[in-house]
Amino acid sequence: MPRPYYIGRYEVTQEEWQRVMGVNPSLEGEGGRYPVNYVPWEVLQEFLSKTGFRLPTENEWEYACRFGSGSQRYGQLDDIAWHIGHPVAGFPAVLHEVGMKTPNPLGLYDMFGNVAELTSDRLTSDDPSWVCETYYVGRGCPQSGWDHEFRASFRYVTDISERDCDLGVRVVRDP
Repeated sequence: MPRPYYIGRYEVTQEEWQRVMGVNPSLEGEGGRYPVNYVPWEVLQEFLSKTGFRLPTENEWEYACRFGSGSQRYGQLDDIAWHIGHPVAGFPAVLHEVGMKTPNPLGLYDMFGNVAELTSDRLTSDDPSWVCETYYVGRGCPQSGWDHEFRASFRYVTDISERDCDLGVRVVRDP
């Protein structure tokens, strides 16, 4: 079990982001309670600094998602996540307001679907010749993913030097 921490009940919304940063970087959604996405890494660091939050580690994210359970999902996919196979979400994937699906037993919403969530962990390799400082790991499959990817152990790899419409943020605070 990781050290104690508080984790956001929802993904950071466009409304919350705009209140802190004064601008909404997202390309879709209508502000409000849609998850923020398409955030430049440097601007994310400024947001975290202004709010006193941090990104979760991969282990913290997965522990919060599973909440002590060994299962990969905390419910039926249609009940817990927006995904391209969902009759309402459909294709192409579009953002939905946070908190509209069933939460996990810890009361956390949208651990799957909508957007994947950036963690503080860099992608690493056992190969010492392979180094890429800009690759980080997101968790929680975005709604554009395949059904088999909607599991607690799914890793979404992203190059933080580029903005990503499938990637959002869930924040953590230490007690």
